[in-house]
Amino acid sequence: MHTPGPWAYDADSREIFADSDGFGWIALVKGNDSRGAPLPEHERLANANLIAAAPAMLEALRSLVDYFGPDVDNALDEALTSARAAIERATTED
Repeated sequence: MHTPGPWAYDADSREIFADSDGFGWIALVKGNDSRGAPLPEHERLANANLIAAAPAMLEALRSLVDYFGPDVDNALDEALTSARAAIERATTED
């Protein structure tokens, strides 16, 4: 089970925390590309915000899947199938 949200990014320390007091450390966002070169600050911030939003996005996907259930049209069914796969990926423990 993942650490419950909300998560927040501290730009000064480049760390993501599960609470505003600096406890519940989640990750350090180094922001290097595949060659090890530093990413531009705007890209590092976008990545950090995406990571910090993970618990909220997971709950939003769960809500949508629960609301629509199995009886929907094809386009929505495909979207829900993708949402279910994302939930599975986010919640499967190796």
